[in-house]
Amino acid sequence: MQVLGFGIICIMALFSYKGNNSHKMSFTPTLNESSLGKCGEKPNCISSFHPESSSHFIPSYKTSENPIKNVDAFFKECKKVISKEHYRHYECMSKFFRFVDDVEVLFLSDKNELHFRSASRVGHSDLGANKKRIEALLGHLK
Repeated sequence: MQVLGFGIICIMALFSYKGNNSHKMSFTPTLNESSLGKCGEKPNCISSFHPESSSHFIPSYKTSENPIKNVDAFFKECKKVISKEHYRHYECMSKFFRFVDDVEVLFLSDKNELHFRSASRVGHSDLGANKKRIEALLGHLK
């Protein structure tokens, strides 16, 4: 029983350490002309610029007007790092271990589409947190 308790404490300490390290890491925005970067191999990222067959894919949101102000309202608890007319970069922090995730949102006015990219800075899996975040945003925008 003591070994189990010690193991749990070690795992929690590791997650706390990784969460603190994510604050120290820098992020380079992936905005490139009219697209956002694709995700790497790890399952801790979601993007509307991936092929539909990819586990990283989430569809863009079709809209007739720029919804960026509504996006700002949804991400009010996140830190807005970059704010442009058609693009936002937010740093969102998990409540418990304080992991930092980077969320990018891009509105393409010529296509009337809102695109997304949400990725964790550290770790391999995010247990679906980035996908859930974007799905919640889509629910907020409807």
